[in-house]
Amino acid sequence: MKSTFLKHSKKILVGAVLAIGCLGMASVAFAEAKAIEFDTILKGCYTHTMRNEFYIRSANMYKDPVNGWGEIIAREESGMDGSVTKTWLIGEVKDGPRNDVLFHIQRQVVQKLDANGKTISCKDDDVNYSLLIYPQNEYSFNVVKPKGGRVPSIDVGGDYTSSVEYPMMSNEAALYVLYRFMNSTPVYRNKLQGAALQHIGKNLDEEHTFKLVEHHQDQVVTRGTYKVNADGSILEYNAAMNKWNIITK
Repeated sequence: MKSTFLKHSKKILVGAVLAIGCLGMASVAFAEAKAIEFDTILKGCYTHTMRNEFYIRSANMYKDPVNGWGEIIAREESGMDGSVTKTWLIGEVKDGPRNDVLFHIQRQVVQKLDANGKTISCKDDDVNYSLLIYPQNEYSFNVVKPKGGRVPSIDVGGDYTSSVEYPMMSNEAALYVLYRFMNSTPVYRNKLQGAALQHIGKNLDEEHTFKLVEHHQDQVVTRGTYKVNADGSILEYNAAMNKWNIITK
């Protein structure tokens, strides 16, 4: 009897250890799955689920520990005169404090156009506030305004679903990413002094080209040419070697 009892006790003990081990492995696997999910989603183009011909919200996101960026674009058309107001909220996309993602907005661009598409005004501002992003699955996320925090004057909250499953960026977002890098790097920060970045190409693309130009009374001097990719990486053109060199990590 004693021998039988010990055998059963050992079986129960082994079973308990295996069960605990399996639970531990399952917890690790779940944690890894969540990490993988958060690292692989938010890399594409998204559209708000509520939209019509006068009211559109869209987003372009690329979540990355080093070169991450994001933008939410609001377009509103007046039913009175056909004029359009476009607003870009641009900033960093990074891990939030809980089971969320923090969209730290650092740049706001507001452009007003008349009914014929001619620009009436365009205003750029440095800002500093955040929105919370809750990934729902691989193809959608929800934007929430944090309680008590400063939020944009336009309504951008709600659900966004994937419209293009690879990253693209506006020229405004590309300019932000390039400025962010240059201002954080002494060599390129010095190059910015007395010069301006000139965009070349389409307004929405996977890759954007900029020239850093210096205007003089009788000529324009190009200080450098750069490419900004939708993954947040930046390349600089080496004229002597006729090649592009990546200058971000």
